[in-house]
Amino acid sequence: MVGGHTHAKVVPENLADAKPVGCLMRFPVFLTLAASLVATPVLAQDGVDPIDVIGELSRRTVRQLAHDPREFAEHAIRQVFQVAADGRLTAAALGTTEGLNRARARARILGDFLELDLDGDLQIDAAEIARIEAHGNATARQTVVSARVTLDADGDGTLSTAEIVSAVSEKMESYRPHDTALRDILLFDMDGDGSVTPDEIGVAVRLLAQSPALARAARLPQAGAGKAMGACNMPTPSEAAEVVFVSGYAGDAVSNIALSGFDRVTTSAELEIEAGEGPVYVVATAWTPVIWEVTGAVDRVEAFVGNVHQSRAGVVGLNKQRVHLVTTKGCLPDYLKAADNAAQLGAQKLLERRLGRDVERVVSFYDMGRVAVPSGDHHLSPIPDPPEDGIYAQSGIYYRMTETGPEEIRGGPDDPTTALRARVRGELNRLYPGGVVAFAEGDVVTLGQARSYDVLPHGAGILQLIEAGALRGTKDRRILIAEPIARFPAGMSGSFRTTFLLGEGVPLPAGNPQQSEVWDAVTGRCILGALCPQ
Repeated sequence: MVGGHTHAKVVPENLADAKPVGCLMRFPVFLTLAASLVATPVLAQDGVDPIDVIGELSRRTVRQLAHDPREFAEHAIRQVFQVAADGRLTAAALGTTEGLNRARARARILGDFLELDLDGDLQIDAAEIARIEAHGNATARQTVVSARVTLDADGDGTLSTAEIVSAVSEKMESYRPHDTALRDILLFDMDGDGSVTPDEIGVAVRLLAQSPALARAARLPQAGAGKAMGACNMPTPSEAAEVVFVSGYAGDAVSNIALSGFDRVTTSAELEIEAGEGPVYVVATAWTPVIWEVTGAVDRVEAFVGNVHQSRAGVVGLNKQRVHLVTTKGCLPDYLKAADNAAQLGAQKLLERRLGRDVERVVSFYDMGRVAVPSGDHHLSPIPDPPEDGIYAQSGIYYRMTETGPEEIRGGPDDPTTALRARVRGELNRLYPGGVVAFAEGDVVTLGQARSYDVLPHGAGILQLIEAGALRGTKDRRILIAEPIARFPAGMSGSFRTTFLLGEGVPLPAGNPQQSEVWDAVTGRCILGALCPQ
């Protein structure tokens, strides 16, 4: 069973009967009994006895071998042909493939820095740093501030090409190959000629599958792991599954669905399941309520485990039988808000104790846009294009888009509501470049109620109420509630903190303005808000 689909497997009796499948060929995994009886002692005598290498195999390979030897062998042979077109796996061929993978990872890290190189001269000078710190999105600002502090070795204010290359090299020191199975397959060189063929894989797997030593090596290291998983409502991963832990502070889009009431902000993040053959076991945690939208090759998802002890979670894109939401404290690692190696290692060890097996990948980000699983590649949503009215604000400066580019509006727009709309829209785009993502209530798998916001959170709600004619800007940068509204938008704190003026005859809205204040426009009295003067 791969990705929820059943594949018929036809195994010919000998190599001459192998038929092409795409650019690969199917070879016999188990040779006939007579052939294996003849081949085994000769190969083992000239090279190595596969039983002797059990202790050198990775735990994952041992588990997969013990669970389904035939499937392991067929997958191994397919991997060999992906690396070596002639079907002979050598250390040199594998080294080239690993080198290409390493180069790809290096290019991704280098790309993170080059995205900050605004003029394309392969360095990031002080002027570029200042522009990004003033006007860049959250990810770009976080990256450039960290880089300026840690990478500018000579203190000249410019991140030179040499300093960037040095930083990339330092990050690559923690690089680990994504899949080490082929290194294990190299151990099946039973005739000692420096290469491994499909024949050798078939014979080695047959011998290993019959060995009691393999069964002993495959046993889980923790006898109590099953009980802990049962108490935590966590299913046992299959032997073939790749376990991936994803964590972050919040999604980079505002959700139209509330998971934890209308006074808390629910965000959305996308988990894009990459195409592949094996099942994936996904564990995800976040600090704030998040709806995880699972897209791509969703049939690969064996199980999705989310933590709702710390904050509510919901899942879209999977049927509820595959979603397991954990409510017990301590079952899953707490959220990780950035790529902190020490925190990631601690989370990995905790999860491995809970599952009683290896966790193949741990990825964490502050803001989560689209995370590819299982690779862990991450992409924040692009900043939206300027609005149709052509007016937007960044860092308190107003701009109008013209045919030749942005033009500063000195003093801001004359209309206070136009200025308010531009400020709110700019801040919303900066913090939530993914905008507002709309789901149907019935599509969200969650433990509580998934209910549509009547007033959207944060700046999205302010814009919604401006368009409805209920809110207006004032010349002193406050917000007049001119018409009745159902409630205050959730999340009116931090950069969205503001002062509301309650218009004459307008009832006080429901909800919690949090760090914002509500003043009576007639009496001039502060009537609601934690920061109201005493």
